[in-house]
Amino acid sequence: MTEKPVDFESKQAVDFSLFDAVGAGIVIRNREGEILFANKAFCNLFGTNREELKGRMSFGSLIRFVTEDGKDVQEFAEYPSFQTIHTGKKSEAVWSLKEQKERAAWFRLAADTAYFGSNHQPLIISTVTDITEEKMAKEKCLDSEQRFECLIQSMDELIFTIDSNIQYTAVYGRWFEKNGIPESSLLGKSVYGIVDREKEPLHQIAINHAFNGKSYTYECQIEIGGKWYDFHVSFSPLKSKDGWIKSIIGVARDITSEKRIKKQLKLSQDLYETLIELSPEMIFVQMNGKIVYMNEAGIKSLKASCLTELKGKSIYDIIHPDYHKVVKNRIRELKRNKHVGLLEEKYICMDGSTKYFEVASTLIKIGKKTGSIVFARDVTAKRKADQLLRESEERFRQLAENINDIFWIKDIETGEYIYISPALDKLTGPVSIHSCPESVSPLQPLIPAGEQKNLINQDGLIRSYRIQPESGETRWIKERIFYIYNDSPEPIRIAGVAEDITMLTERQELLQKQKRLMIIQNLAAGIAHEIRNPLTSIKGFMQLLQNFVPEEYFYIIDIEIKNIEKFIKQMLLLGKDSEGKEVKKVSILSILLDVIQVFSPTDLFPCILFDHGNLSRSDYIMGDADQLKEVLINILDNSINSIIRKETGQVWIGTERIGDNVFITVADNGSGISPDRFELLGEPYYANHEKGIGLGLMICQKIIENHSGELTIISKEDEGTTVKIRIPVNGLAKDSFGKQNPGISME
Repeated sequence: MTEKPVDFESKQAVDFSLFDAVGAGIVIRNREGEILFANKAFCNLFGTNREELKGRMSFGSLIRFVTEDGKDVQEFAEYPSFQTIHTGKKSEAVWSLKEQKERAAWFRLAADTAYFGSNHQPLIISTVTDITEEKMAKEKCLDSEQRFECLIQSMDELIFTIDSNIQYTAVYGRWFEKNGIPESSLLGKSVYGIVDREKEPLHQIAINHAFNGKSYTYECQIEIGGKWYDFHVSFSPLKSKDGWIKSIIGVARDITSEKRIKKQLKLSQDLYETLIELSPEMIFVQMNGKIVYMNEAGIKSLKASCLTELKGKSIYDIIHPDYHKVVKNRIRELKRNKHVGLLEEKYICMDGSTKYFEVASTLIKIGKKTGSIVFARDVTAKRKADQLLRESEERFRQLAENINDIFWIKDIETGEYIYISPALDKLTGPVSIHSCPESVSPLQPLIPAGEQKNLINQDGLIRSYRIQPESGETRWIKERIFYIYNDSPEPIRIAGVAEDITMLTERQELLQKQKRLMIIQNLAAGIAHEIRNPLTSIKGFMQLLQNFVPEEYFYIIDIEIKNIEKFIKQMLLLGKDSEGKEVKKVSILSILLDVIQVFSPTDLFPCILFDHGNLSRSDYIMGDADQLKEVLINILDNSINSIIRKETGQVWIGTERIGDNVFITVADNGSGISPDRFELLGEPYYANHEKGIGLGLMICQKIIENHSGELTIISKEDEGTTVKIRIPVNGLAKDSFGKQNPGISME
């Protein structure tokens, strides 16, 4: 078929083949709805040819579209072009291609009426545009936004944005929910209606710094919902892509409760919003570098008022100078009849703003003139969406990698973990999450087997438990688990935030133990005083009865009274500090030799080995010799009792002076202490053998504490026990006897 030229001035003749150069699909119908023409782009999109379509009233079985609500469109009466015929107005819809196996395909179908020829015959021109990439880009951004929103909404901080009018434009975080305060207390209100500038001048300074591109951190007190709160506030600027600061972001950490107890809070960071604009495609014709025609979509895209404003302009007036060389090379290649694929170019709008387009063009002839028809698809929104996606993922990565808390997301359908923050490896080392596929948390494989429970039975679950990493160090974890819902709403994912509370748990346990010891000490002092008073009277009257009681009976009574007095002294030692005691220089070696003499080997005692190391009699410490003897006798007695029934039983005593400290070690190869009994060592009234009352080790600890030393016990069942004592040479002074606070530990 011989092509007829198109006269764009008179429009007397129409050559539909010109539309083969258009990148979008074009279908032309007459008023009765018959298909007169379909360009190459349309046929390539749907795998058909114009001969099959020509004369049809409908696409019929060749092509089937499905609308966004899922309705199968088969009748021609449902197409926008049919509506245009009867209404005379433009019509537009978004449809997807049915039974598209390779990929999901989405198209925008638009129809309009055009009049051609001298009789102004109406023709319906339908445009089909592939918008699949735009929809996929939008879905990716929405998924990223959902992940970031999930993370930021799980934080306990109050996060807000302030615009240039100094008004709160958005609020985030769980602070409002936790404190029972509506978000409307801040949202949309003026900052100065909430914060008193006179009482809190730093707030104004912080806002000024942020709008000048600088971060600022300070503390303030703010009244919200009728209640005052203390906050640690950080302000930072939010810059647009062109570098302008249109708003600022504030992160307020509630530090009111920190005055009662310190706890670690999650850091927060940044706000993310995205918007994708779907724009129509531009078609224009240039001859000798001048614009001779541009469709309405192009006029609107370049923000011109009408075609007259653009017609006759050089194409280089609307193309950014950075892309002039690219365009010249493209025109040169077209004139050589070479194929030029899609190129990205930057256009200048009439208001001076810029947009990015994907451009395809083909060579055309109009009369004796040669030019090109250009198809330009606006990809500015896509570029912005890609940039926002990268920025969002980078902010998410920075936040997740720099907080100490562990954040994770798990897909309910597949059971796979979508994301686990690096903080997990920092806390526990590498964890095999596949070893426990039914777990609701990546930490669950580290929970001891007897404590494994599947507790994900409600939204917003908070639980505390202990874990045992491969390092062997037990850690306590506080974990919050919650669902992520789709629009239905149905739970599609499980997310969680885990915090290491080991230090807090240990502090609480130590505090409880100290309280128990304080009660025991006060009770011991009271009992000792109550017994000592009547005992003094008994002792006095016994002296009067000495001549009336047989000597052997009097001796027994006197011995028992002395035992009671010794017990009272031990109770008093627990119940109060040892002020008033005689403090003098004592030789540790002499004390040890005296104690060993008490347990000198006989047929009744096992072998005691003693190695005094580099310690000599001239090595003195400041302390109480009687109390130190009592400690060593108690420890040796326990060691001997543990090996008394063992044929190869042995006790080893060693000493050494290192710097300003004297170290004493007493070890045996006896029965040792079982783990359950070991945990109770040092507790009041817990005895390790039947004859004790449970105060021996406690008194030993108290005496060593009064000498500013440390007492450590290491034991393994059936292998033996080792007791290590460290005493500083000058650790005990007369003016500070019993005032030290040494570390006493058990292993």
